[in-house]
Amino acid sequence: MATPWDLKLTVDAIGHDSAHVRFRRLSPDGAHPHISVRTGPLMIYCLDPRSVTDMASAWAAAQVRAAHLLPVDPPPRPASRTLGTAYPVGEVVLEGRQRWNVVEPKIGQQELLVSVGWLNLRVHDRVALDTNVRAWAQASAFAGKVFGRPRTTSFDQLVEQAQIAAVRMSARDHDRRVERNRRSREP
Repeated sequence: MATPWDLKLTVDAIGHDSAHVRFRRLSPDGAHPHISVRTGPLMIYCLDPRSVTDMASAWAAAQVRAAHLLPVDPPPRPASRTLGTAYPVGEVVLEGRQRWNVVEPKIGQQELLVSVGWLNLRVHDRVALDTNVRAWAQASAFAGKVFGRPRTTSFDQLVEQAQIAAVRMSARDHDRRVERNRRSREP
């Protein structure tokens, strides 16, 4: 058996980028539907409703947990002294369940990190976050039409689930702090 590659793709999202969400079917009879989501230099093809839901869940959690921590205005881009700029394009295909994680900006860290599978997206400001959230909300709505309603979760439901998870996480952290303080006061 071949050794798997430790492959990672990291993309920086800064300021406003264009976003396009499209759905396609690979055959005339309508079989093999997929959704493509392009935000800035990144194109993601989701081949099933589970991959769309997992990506949308990550962006819903990012919006709930970190939108208030990001600066509203994008950071200034360095002035370019060259004649042109080239941006690489990353294309990613997702199928099935995707593990995801959201890491909020901490002291000394300027960006939000959204990780889905081996894909890492560093979001530097609120405008970039909103661009990605809108794109995945639209993809989530398309998923209901492309893959069928019973198989998909709406973006509003994903945001609600992220809010509930954030409240539970906050309560758990509070309980741990209270327990630590109680233990430190015992003789």
